[in-house]
Amino acid sequence: MDCRRLVLDPTGRERDAETAELCARGPATPVDILGVEAWAVADPGLLELLLKDPRVSKDGHRHWPDFPRVVPTWPLAVWVTARDTEGEGEAAALTEQELRDTLLLVVSSVYETTVNLIDNGIALLLTHPDQLAEVRAGRARWSDVVEEALRHDAPVAHLPLRYAVEDIRLSDEVTIRRGEAILAAYAAAGRHPCRYGDTGDAFDVTRPVKDHLAFGHGPHFCLGAPLARMEAETALRRLFERFPDLALAPGAELAPVASLISNGHRSLPVLLAGLRVGLRAGN
Repeated sequence: MDCRRLVLDPTGRERDAETAELCARGPATPVDILGVEAWAVADPGLLELLLKDPRVSKDGHRHWPDFPRVVPTWPLAVWVTARDTEGEGEAAALTEQELRDTLLLVVSSVYETTVNLIDNGIALLLTHPDQLAEVRAGRARWSDVVEEALRHDAPVAHLPLRYAVEDIRLSDEVTIRRGEAILAAYAAAGRHPCRYGDTGDAFDVTRPVKDHLAFGHGPHFCLGAPLARMEAETALRRLFERFPDLALAPGAELAPVASLISNGHRSLPVLLAGLRVGLRAGN
């Protein structure tokens, strides 16, 4: 295992290279997230275990010693301010700031992730015409496209943060110490060779292995997953039926959203039927 700390790119420009590096470094690797140190977990099997492990908490108020120092200035603080209010009585009421942060998370989780899923599905099909041909020939379903797009390009690349409530020994060489932060590296987990073999980087709508962690796992599995799947399947099917000659615009540059978390494109320039259209994230 490579124990050098990997600095994650907050712009998303090198997502594929970063994903490959996380997979190559082993089940978990130390990373720097805009100045915050954490363990990035890319191995899907290990990630599934940790997401259900009672020794792992989402409550940074209680279980992250760096919380008071980091939160006031960290750009991703909105993602780590959740707290466990069970059993606190009147003290469980959210503060005004916590209410605002919760609203932002709801908007991001419900809206932006579905936009990314549809965006990535379109981009993948247009850059892999052989896979679109599989669907049109009836050898794959639109639901297969959705699941493979979720696996290949998870709408949420990384999800901060969880925290070790006690020491968690992963191997003879690696132990996540009590109070250390854990990053769910969903983009890397979706391509990890331990589950998808040597073809994890390939977009294959006929892939027999359909499972992935794009919607999370365990008690915090995304409640909106069925709706997101239905929306994406309907949007992709209707789009390609309505515009059978849909193609990327000549010279189109698929620039990523400038984000460490959100995994999509800033715009998706396409030709419908000789007419150039710029589909922008959120439109």
